[in-house]
Amino acid sequence: LNRGGPLERDQTYEYDIPCLPASGYVFNITESEGDGFGNCDSCGYFISIDGNLVGGNTYFWYADILTFPVPSVVQEGKDVTNGFSSPCHGDFYFALNTDENLPERTTWVLINGEGETVLSGGPYHKPKVTYTEWSCLSDGKYDFTIRDSEGDGNAVGNYVLGADYKTLVTSTLNFGTSNTTTFVSGPELT
Repeated sequence: LNRGGPLERDQTYEYDIPCLPASGYVFNITESEGDGFGNCDSCGYFISIDGNLVGGNTYFWYADILTFPVPSVVQEGKDVTNGFSSPCHGDFYFALNTDENLPERTTWVLINGEGETVLSGGPYHKPKVTYTEWSCLSDGKYDFTIRDSEGDGNAVGNYVLGADYKTLVTSTLNFGTSNTTTFVSGPELT
C-alpha cells in the first residue's frame, strides 16, 4: 500500500494511509547495515490505527516484520471485515529476535481453552530478524508455547510475549525444547 525510503538519520517521517480496509497487514522495515536504528535512544518506528498503537520497535537487526489486523467494523448488523473482531477487548503481542545461526529452529503456537490453534509462527528462515505479531483475542484462557527444534538450549535470540497490553514474558531463546505460558485474556475467569 505504501513504500518509503531510503530514510535519512535524525529525521522524522510520517505516512498516513486513510481508510484502510479491514484485513490483516504486514509492515516490513529493513536496514542494510544490520544495526536497526543504531545507537539512537530516541529512534524507532510506531504504527497506530485511529490513534491506537498496534506495534513498533526501537531496535532490530537487519529487518523487523510486524503483522497486525485492522479491526472490523460492523455496519447495519453485518460484519464486513472478514472476521476480524472489534472492538479489541484483549490483545496478543509477540516479538521474536531470531537465532543468528539457525533461525528455523524456532516455532510457536497460541492455543485457546478449547484446544484450537488461534495463531502460530515459524519456522523462520532469516537470521537476526525481528518478527512481531499483534492480534485481537476473544476473552478466555490461552496457552502460548514456543519450541526449539534443536532442544539444546543454545539458541541465540530472545522474545517478548504480551496480552491485554501487559508484558507477560521477556526471555532468551535458550530454554531447551519448549516453554509454555498460560494466560487469561479479558476479565479474569472464575
